[in-house]
Amino acid sequence: MRQALRHTDQLGRFGGEEFVVLMPQTDRPTALATAERLRQAVANQQASDGWPTCTASVGLASVEAGETTLDGVLSRADAALYRAKADGRDRVAVG
Repeated sequence: MRQALRHTDQLGRFGGEEFVVLMPQTDRPTALATAERLRQAVANQQASDGWPTCTASVGLASVEAGETTLDGVLSRADAALYRAKADGRDRVAVG
């Protein structure tokens, strides 16, 4: 996953199968492109039989003006993640 990210992005495990990527000073189109590149990188990893080993559902959210903690943005990203899963998985949804 790190290879799909930019050198300014920070990747960290947030739970069992959940990860968070912080993309400082990134506009929405760039964040969407980065999230899609990450999703594709995960899906392109193949097992010896040629099938993907796993896929990634991505929830994307931005820090809103006036926010001083990550609670709100993480909540919106989590809601977007569950929407991506409900819409068929292996996709990026924006919260």
